[in-house]
Amino acid sequence: SSEGIPDIATKFADGKLSFGEQGFSPYQTRQFAVVRDDAGLQGPLHWLNVQRNTWRTLEKVTDDYVGKAAEARKKYAAETGEDGMDLSAGWKVKVGSGDSSDAWRSEDTANWKTADMGEWSVQGLAGAKKVCYRKNVKIPKDWIGGKIVLGLISWRQAGIFDSANIWVNGGLLGSNLKGLFQLDVTEAARSGSLDIAMEVVSDSKAGKMSGPVGTLYLHKFPKPRAVMDLAGQWDVTDGWLQNPSRKTTLPGKGKVFSLKRSIVVPEEWKGRPVRLQIDIPDDKISGLIVNEDGFILCGCFNPVGPRIDRWLKLGKENVIELYGKITSRDSGKESMVNYDIKSIKLEVY
Repeated sequence: SSEGIPDIATKFADGKLSFGEQGFSPYQTRQFAVVRDDAGLQGPLHWLNVQRNTWRTLEKVTDDYVGKAAEARKKYAAETGEDGMDLSAGWKVKVGSGDSSDAWRSEDTANWKTADMGEWSVQGLAGAKKVCYRKNVKIPKDWIGGKIVLGLISWRQAGIFDSANIWVNGGLLGSNLKGLFQLDVTEAARSGSLDIAMEVVSDSKAGKMSGPVGTLYLHKFPKPRAVMDLAGQWDVTDGWLQNPSRKTTLPGKGKVFSLKRSIVVPEEWKGRPVRLQIDIPDDKISGLIVNEDGFILCGCFNPVGPRIDRWLKLGKENVIELYGKITSRDSGKESMVNYDIKSIKLEVY
């Protein structure tokens, strides 16, 4: 035991270990360990087994896996009315000179290099300060009429390094984009194609990632079957485990630690995808808790938010909590966040 923390008298019976009654102060964590007689032998063997399971080779993908994955995707698309398209490969790219000319957005790309989304050094673009990307995408006819989103996603929360501007069909759709993003291209897609031009700027410092790191995609959503407007009174809390201190009205602006509201979800939503959509001009709100069980860390609530249907209780009261971008139980100081919410609603598909 460490200094000031005495050993605990324990009892072992019927395969159970009892530590008796113990006292805890708020937020305190205590660890209990019992040294076994064979720890000197079994400890290293256990550690080696854990490492083997962590680093072992994955099972070989079978020849029919790609076909099965494609069929599963088609089935999901048919059930939900959603569909997608991976745009990560086959871009025409040109290393920029650093000037602000827009001529590259309309010039012939026949002599440009071909590269994919990804870190510049991996794509043969190491040391670049600016790279221009061009691609034309045909939109399937059955996508027209739904909502279509252009987005960049990454399993490790990478995204744009350092910033990007994106034009679609000649119009500036996103400026000074950083990290991951979602852009609504529904109106532009009505023409049947998207002419995408992206300019990525980075200082390309040694040891630092540069470029669009992640998967660039199009995601088609059907029109919502129903919408529940969550405008109205929300409870405000000022810290972890604190009771609501006041109320505020959404849509609106303010500074809070968290926002909380109870709603009743109709039973007829059973089996339907439900997404929380928040029209907010930045990523100030990024933490979401549903009924204390479902936690989502999400930087994109607009134009399409995350699915929360798996945690909803149909026909019963549900509690939705929103948190700011930086909140930590261990910081010793509660993190307040400024927000400007234009609208907030549940969309059922």
